[in-house]
Amino acid sequence: MSKISRCNHDNDVDRQCADYHRLETEITNLEQQRNDLLEACKTAMAWFDKHTNDEPVWEDQPSADMATLMQDAIAQAEK
Repeated sequence: MSKISRCNHDNDVDRQCADYHRLETEITNLEQQRNDLLEACKTAMAWFDKHTNDEPVWEDQPSADMATLMQDAIAQAEK
């Protein structure tokens, strides 16, 4: 998870500290969404490969476009 400098908990929780925790939660949620999407793309690609027997699919088929989109999404998410 990305790290933002910690607030001082020795003092009362102020607006800055509350903002930090809100952002920390948002970052955690976005990271989880990214991981979920990556896993969904990998699952879809495995299904696609299984059902096409790893053979090339004609480019004019919508499934070929979806496979390309999923491969691109996986590559981007793994960066």
